Amino acid sequence: MSCENLGGKERKPSAQATLLKLRGKGQVLDTSSPPAPPSSRAQRIRENGRRRGISAASPRARSQPLPPQAPQRPRHREGSPQGRGPRFHQIRRYGFAVGNPSGGVPHGDGSGLLDSMRARIDEELKKLDEKITDAEENLGESEVREAHLAKSLYFIRIGDKEKALEQLKVTESKTVAVGQKMDLVFYTLQLGFFYMDFDLISKSIDKAKNLFEEGGDWERKNRLKVYEGLYCMSTRNFKRAANLFLDSISTFTTYELFPYDTFVFYTVLTSIISLDRVSLKQKVVDTPEILTVIGKVPHLSEFLNSLYDCQYKSFFSAFAGLTEQIRLDRYLHPHFRYYMREIRTVVYSQFLESYKSVTVEAMARAFGVTVDFIDAELSRFIAAGKLHCKIDKVAGVLETNRPDAKNALYQATIKQGDFLLNRIQKLSRVIDL
Repeated sequence: MSCENLGGKERKPSAQATLLKLRGKGQVLDTSSPPAPPSSRAQRIRENGRRRGISAASPRARSQPLPPQAPQRPRHREGSPQGRGPRFHQIRRYGFAVGNPSGGVPHGDGSGLLDSMRARIDEELKKLDEKITDAEENLGESEVREAHLAKSLYFIRIGDKEKALEQLKVTESKTVAVGQKMDLVFYTLQLGFFYMDFDLISKSIDKAKNLFEEGGDWERKNRLKVYEGLYCMSTRNFKRAANLFLDSISTFTTYELFPYDTFVFYTVLTSIISLDRVSLKQKVVDTPEILTVIGKVPHLSEFLNSLYDCQYKSFFSAFAGLTEQIRLDRYLHPHFRYYMREIRTVVYSQFLESYKSVTVEAMARAFGVTVDFIDAELSRFIAAGKLHCKIDKVAGVLETNRPDAKNALYQATIKQGDFLLNRIQKLSRVIDL
């Protein structure tokens, strides 16, 4: 019995049977699952041909040419930093101010720019040598010194450290006055700070102090304090740096290093972790020179005043705003993590100084942080010996134990004495052998 005459009635085929029938004839695609995307250009052409009823092996398919391939776009636009030639970064080391007075960045790969910059440097040095020769033949000693100084400054301008130092020594041999010799030392210090050559900076500072013993004006002495303070701050001697900066706060003239608001920024940061509350109030918080400029530095005023006023939640908020500025500073960046630890030690010690015991929850609420955060913070500082207190985890209480200075000195003396006796005993055994 056929399905069409089943039960004496004509039965229409179902939709599923119709799809299966058409799929067998190749007139419909499989709709049970989405078609996989073609993996290549040739597969896409075969797929389009199959949909039109054209076989890949048919003469019609072989006779049809492949469509032209679209041209590939360049990976980088012309003139972009990625599209420049391999000599681009080498050219940048010489500075565009030498070969390109307009200061603009050249387009293309910079081919030939390095050679033109070197030629310009050679031409300028030739002119300076001619001036030196003319001064030595026709002019006096002061003109000869000025010509040598101009050549030294040009080497400093193009960043040639070795030749600049050599030429500064030649200029110093032509110099008699102590003040002019001090100016040459300041040029050397600027070169040392540019390259962060601390050995050169240290030797130059010692040389400047020796020159001051021969005689020197107060203006240059105050400038040297700023240079020495910057050196101390760069080498993590914040206490010495704070004292030098505070001595120069009213006589600052060292604008060749940084502007006055940056100087105030360094002074406040170094003073907070170096001075006690009384000295901080007298020398920093109430100083008119600092009050007139501190508002120009974002978050610095709130950072200083909230610490002195014991507004710890506001202090942490302002400190978060200053964090990025400290991180990006070329002199403070190497000491970023150290400064972060020291400033937190200062603020935690100031808070705990007012209490014999305090709950961890109350301290966390005062700082605007969670209990777990303040517990982890205090645990690290207590273990490192930075904070003198202990945590009662069961009761959730902090108990302070302020050390006695005399007992601490006694314990340190006993410890050093034991260490010395052990060294003497080891030395005696070696001598006996």
